[in-house]
Amino acid sequence: MRSLTIASLFAACFVALSKGECPKDTVSILAINSSCIYMSPATETLDMYAANKKCEALGSGGSLYEPKSEREMGHVLAHYGSDVVGDYDLFWLGYANMKAKKGEETVVESYWGGMSNKTNMPSGLWARNQPLEYAVEVDNICTAGWLKQVGLFSLSCDRVFRYICQVPK
Repeated sequence: MRSLTIASLFAACFVALSKGECPKDTVSILAINSSCIYMSPATETLDMYAANKKCEALGSGGSLYEPKSEREMGHVLAHYGSDVVGDYDLFWLGYANMKAKKGEETVVESYWGGMSNKTNMPSGLWARNQPLEYAVEVDNICTAGWLKQVGLFSLSCDRVFRYICQVPK
C-alpha cells in the first residue's frame, strides 16, 4: 500500500467521491453506510473548528464524523485501532453542545447535537462519567473520542487533536 500525502489524499477523495465511491488505496478511508470515513494523520492535530473546516474541504457535505450508534463507532475504532499513537490518542467527532431558543422565550435549551445537521446525538455514545456536569452550562464544549474505548468525552473545542471526517458518497 503506498503512502499518501495529505494533498494527494484530498485529491483521491475528490475523484472517488465524484464517482460515488470511497478511495480504495489507503487504510485512512473506511466506507460505512453511505459515507466515506477518514482519519487525519497522526502528525495533523487541530482544534475542533479547524478540523471541521478540513472535513468540509473533502467534499460536498463533508463534516466531522457523527457516529450513529455504539456499534458503528466500535467498527470505526476497530478499523483505526492499529493507528493509535499513544495511550490518550483523542480525536474530534462531530457532536457539540448546541444552544436552541425554546419558542419565543429567551430561555436557551442546551442539547448535544450533530454539527452537520443539528439533530440530537443518539443515546448510548457517552463514555462512563460523561458528559461532565459543567459541559451543558458552558459554550465551546465539543465531543472527542478515544481510540482505546468506545464512548465520547466532553472537552473544550479549543484543544488540538486528530480528527475523523465523514463525506457522503
